[in-house]
Amino acid sequence: MGSASVARAVESGRAKLLVVAGDASERTTSRFQRLAGRRFLEIIRVSDRESLGRALGSPRPVAIAAVTDESFASGLLKHREVLRPLSGRGGEDQWQK
Repeated sequence: MGSASVARAVESGRAKLLVVAGDASERTTSRFQRLAGRRFLEIIRVSDRESLGRALGSPRPVAIAAVTDESFASGLLKHREVLRPLSGRGGEDQWQK
């Protein structure tokens, strides 16, 4: 969690998947789309920072998180349809490569 630690996880190759809040800033979103693109990481967009923070057990909002466990990342991607109702607004496709 947190931009700096997520960037380190991506750059070191430890990140297997990124999770970004739907209300994350455009700057944060763009930065991590570029970083993820260099490493061919998928990005999951979820509803908002408050929800992502709660899901991760944080008392604060979280804009971006890296999943570093390959099995957990694979499981999240495998079950994306279950998570989709929690993602985005207006039904737009929030899954990116």
